Amino acid sequence: MNKCRPSRTRVRNIIRKGGGVKKFILNRVDTPTDILFELIGRETMCLLVERTIKEARLKGTFALQIQEMCAFLGLCLIRGVIKGRDEPLFSFWQKNYGRPIFRQTISRNKFHDILRYLRFDKKQQDHSVDKQTVSRQSVNFGIL
Repeated sequence: MNKCRPSRTRVRNIIRKGGGVKKFILNRVDTPTDILFELIGRETMCLLVERTIKEARLKGTFALQIQEMCAFLGLCLIRGVIKGRDEPLFSFWQKNYGRPIFRQTISRNKFHDILRYLRFDKKQQDHSVDKQTVSRQSVNFGIL
């Protein structure tokens, strides 16, 4: 009689392959920026930069390049990986207790400006007609 003990894992439930990034992705990327383009897509990244610049120009002068947006998104990912949401945002750039990768990647002021002006949708003058315009555009944009 073949009984399974509750304390042992069945042989068919054991994963024997190594984890990590698949070979087909490794062949397609050369830089960390390429990884972000694989996750988000070049067109989506360009639209994100374009809409963020338009939002910022309504309030003043602002320049943004795709590399800076990639740096911003990369730091957001790193902040999530290190479980930094409980830390104040400005503390990541402190010299004594901050994270060196944040200081070396982008200035705190630039990061804050991108965060302030970041847009995923086309801003319209009147959303009162349709309250779900922003979320519908974001879904069509591929974000949600």
